[in-house]
Amino acid sequence: MSLSFGLGDIDTAIKWTKTLAKALREAGGSRAEYQHLIRRLDILQSTLNLIADRSRGLPREDRKGLKKALGHCKKSLGAFNKGIQKFHNYLKRNDPRGGLRGILKQVQSQAEAQNIQDFSQRLDDDIKVLQLHLQAMLLSNLPQQESEQEFARRYSEQDYTPCEYHQRAIWNTQMEIANTARACHVQHRQLPCQIHRLPPIIFIDAQNKISHFHIENITTFPALKNFLECQFPDVGLVKVKRGEFAIRRRGEPTDVDMSSPFHEWFVPGGEYNMSFVFDAEEEHTATCPSCHARTDAAPGDETQW
Repeated sequence: MSLSFGLGDIDTAIKWTKTLAKALREAGGSRAEYQHLIRRLDILQSTLNLIADRSRGLPREDRKGLKKALGHCKKSLGAFNKGIQKFHNYLKRNDPRGGLRGILKQVQSQAEAQNIQDFSQRLDDDIKVLQLHLQAMLLSNLPQQESEQEFARRYSEQDYTPCEYHQRAIWNTQMEIANTARACHVQHRQLPCQIHRLPPIIFIDAQNKISHFHIENITTFPALKNFLECQFPDVGLVKVKRGEFAIRRRGEPTDVDMSSPFHEWFVPGGEYNMSFVFDAEEEHTATCPSCHARTDAAPGDETQW
């Protein structure tokens, strides 16, 4: 089977590219692109040489696909050759070995690193497709069992390079998995729908700070204590941990009965005040601490003022 274009075209492109890379050695913006391109062209030349040695006797379908891939490669090389022809003619008249600095400014003004990058990308795609065909030709000459073993070995050693179509399919699958995981994460972090219907509890703590929380999120006394511990990281933390505080709904004469079930403590939308409890030592006195009235009860009797 004919390769439909000569390997001399690739050799010429490599030679021109190396000449330009040498002339642009001090041009930092383009040096890396040309050096990378030289390496890719060397790989392409080796791949085509292997294909040329093993292309005889291919089935018709394999031959058709290989011819299409080689035609696309030829088209890319032709566009690149046309683009750098002006550099080749100029450098041929001015030997780079004797006047690198003299022609550097001229070459720098004409070189376009972006074009080199675009061609390198197209060249990478061509190499991947051709290497895939080469793998198919190598495996077609082996028995079935040896073929599977060879394929597994090459894949494990990362010798198998998928084509652009397979890479795109893998990328799309990974993006679908990532989007699904992101959607599950968003759904998991969403608040329950009841929260949008029930008003929050307005909680005024002992430091006169106003906090809001939903009874759907705080359903037990330990959860309420954890919430209060976050509100009082320094002063009052010990009191909260010991449970030495009282809660009273605004407008109510008595405190919330903390011995009752927790779901009876709060009413949605209610305002509640929280205060710390300080236990004083018991002292028996016959005088009221508020109005200073005295009692006629016996000294040992308990009097409630």
